[in-house]
Amino acid sequence: MAFRRGRLLDPRSQDWARVAAVIRTVASRMERQQTRWNGRIYLELSSAEGAAGPDGGMSVSDPTVLQPLERAFRGEDLTPAELYNLRDALVTLTHESLHLCHEVQDADGNVRFSAAERAFEEGLAENWAQDNVHHVIRALQLDVRYPELPTQPRLDAYPALQAASKELVSGVATLAGRDADDVGRQLQGTRSNERFGVVADLVIEARRDEITGDVAEVRGRLEQALQEKFAPVLAIEGDNFEAKAERGAEVGRLTLAEVDRVLTEPAPDRTVEPQRAPRTWEEEILAWQQQQQAQAAQQAPQQPAAQTWEDEVLAWQRQQAQPPAFQPQGQQPVQAQGQQSVGDVGDLRKFLDDQRPGLGGGVQAAEASAATVVNRDVRSQRTRGHGVE
Repeated sequence: MAFRRGRLLDPRSQDWARVAAVIRTVASRMERQQTRWNGRIYLELSSAEGAAGPDGGMSVSDPTVLQPLERAFRGEDLTPAELYNLRDALVTLTHESLHLCHEVQDADGNVRFSAAERAFEEGLAENWAQDNVHHVIRALQLDVRYPELPTQPRLDAYPALQAASKELVSGVATLAGRDADDVGRQLQGTRSNERFGVVADLVIEARRDEITGDVAEVRGRLEQALQEKFAPVLAIEGDNFEAKAERGAEVGRLTLAEVDRVLTEPAPDRTVEPQRAPRTWEEEILAWQQQQQAQAAQQAPQQPAAQTWEDEVLAWQRQQAQPPAFQPQGQQPVQAQGQQSVGDVGDLRKFLDDQRPGLGGGVQAAEASAATVVNRDVRSQRTRGHGVE
């Protein structure tokens, strides 16, 4: 979806101070001394609850984030539904603050994410936010006024991405013989475009004895396979069908199955044809002579074989035995059956030329078979922003 920033919040306002407190709390939980946050907080004018931009700014929704926080800090009595929405507003701030803990720009200043990397980033961020929002609630001391706030039901913004990410993290932890929370923390501390490489490293380290080929080559194939299998979860998240979490978990399992396939299959055959030994001087001369003879044979006109004396006598006898046929004056010779006139031969050649496939036919076939790309913009019920607006 398209995010849209509105006005900047005044750094002296209470709204700014509350959001800033969440950003600092998340950075502390991630053990980060600095984040990408540039100190700017905007109002988000789209339907999203919030977004973290590549420039380090954050935007938040006034009706779904700032207003619930303002009512809570005034100490108003909140209904169960309002407590539920308050917790989700804090999850949004936690989610976006976590994005700001990760660098998203490359050395050239550009932001590059593959589909799989973006899906993994959002799934990991939402899972972490849901599991750690109670630290934010306590840091803001909202649990004092609302003790039931930390235990409110969770509202997952990305059920398919979260399920796929959780399945992948737990599966990799099992393969590597490590704790799933430990693997999750390691991946959270890794740049988005390097996470699948870390997954490959964890698996290879645990199963090094099974790898017989070049480790770097296996790592490259494994990272590529992981991305290809994980990327389709974005389509699941974007559609309107139910059971997103179950389908997302299936993507995670299929991605893990790809690990075994890559590690156990032989490396692609890249054998090179053995080079022939260089020819000797005599072989070079012989090859040159053969080439000259072949060229001379192609250029020489085809001469009919010379007739022997017996052939000439036989031809004369046949000519004497067949008197010329009578032909009325002015009449053209009758064409023998099975022969064609010069004009007919030309027409036939033209017909055959017309039947040969030409460039136009190839272009028309390519255009007829071109696939149509359909872009879809389907929103979830709740939308949190990515590290790229």
